[in-house]
Amino acid sequence: MKILGIVGSPRNKGNTYKMVKWVLDAVEEEGASVENLALSELNIRYCKGCNKCFIEGECPQKDDVELIHEKMLRADGIVFGAPSYVMHVPAQTKTFIDRSTFIIHRPQFMGKFSVIVSPSAAGLGEDIVVDYLEGVLYAMGVTSVGKLTAIAYGPGIFPDEEKVRSEAKQLGIKLVEAIKDERKTHKVVKSYMPSEEVKQVMSRVGMYLKADYEFWKEKGWLKEVEEKKKAHPMPETCKELIEGMPLVFHPEQAKGLDLIV
Repeated sequence: MKILGIVGSPRNKGNTYKMVKWVLDAVEEEGASVENLALSELNIRYCKGCNKCFIEGECPQKDDVELIHEKMLRADGIVFGAPSYVMHVPAQTKTFIDRSTFIIHRPQFMGKFSVIVSPSAAGLGEDIVVDYLEGVLYAMGVTSVGKLTAIAYGPGIFPDEEKVRSEAKQLGIKLVEAIKDERKTHKVVKSYMPSEEVKQVMSRVGMYLKADYEFWKEKGWLKEVEEKKKAHPMPETCKELIEGMPLVFHPEQAKGLDLIV
């Protein structure tokens, strides 16, 4: 079992590192191997918004981002930490996430589990940070086992350090238990299914984002949507739109409406 720590702070040995390490220490005590990465020590260029990762399948920029993705793919669990900088993640973390958008379009981390941590000096924004990171990893297919926030007034100054350490240890144990259970049951991987809203989007953008579309099609996630599209094709003229209205009108949804067009 391998757990990857990711420190998304400009200070690679600061309070975020400490919180990530407290979780990793607990994981090691449970017998797992760990690795800790600091984004500030790696070469991560800005996303150029070229869309080539969506269309052709990979980013044309060559830096350390691909290495991080490979390590995430090989890991069973991820402990991701970032501090609150002006009510959100710092630049290092956001830049990495921007470069990882294609994994959100093509989720590949199903069956992996995460713990998210965030310190802040003033008690502002750390909840936003952990919710955001949890959402990003969830969109990539990762299942969260918990989040941890803490106040740190300065380097290494945690007023509730004993409590934070204890909670970090419990989350580390919970992370290992979740991974062990998934290895036995594979229930998370088997039950994973993207939302209907995202399915609809992907079925519409297929002609533009070819790599994304082929990925979804191969997974079988678009089969039901495309069958419905064949049964009820999109109208191409105003006449077709009006004539097709009875097919999609649901009287129960319109109950109580008094509308004149």
